[in-house]
Amino acid sequence: GVIDGPRFGGLPKAVELYAAADIPDLSSYGVGFANNGEGSDGIEYTFPSRSAAAGSFLTISKEAIEFQAYFGEQPDFVD
Repeated sequence: GVIDGPRFGGLPKAVELYAAADIPDLSSYGVGFANNGEGSDGIEYTFPSRSAAAGSFLTISKEAIEFQAYFGEQPDFVD
């Protein structure tokens, strides 16, 4: 899912992904972001080498401080 938060400037902005199966090495994957109706420039974030268990949620945000302030926890990944 896409998070466009209620704080000033729409913060925190984040993406939440769901691992439908075990992923032994996330570094095989990346994401691109489309902003304000514009397309993505391709892969803009590549995950570090770590695993993800089936059923887990992964959050990516550029605003770690705003994310922490709103959700009370850090995002899993900071871009």
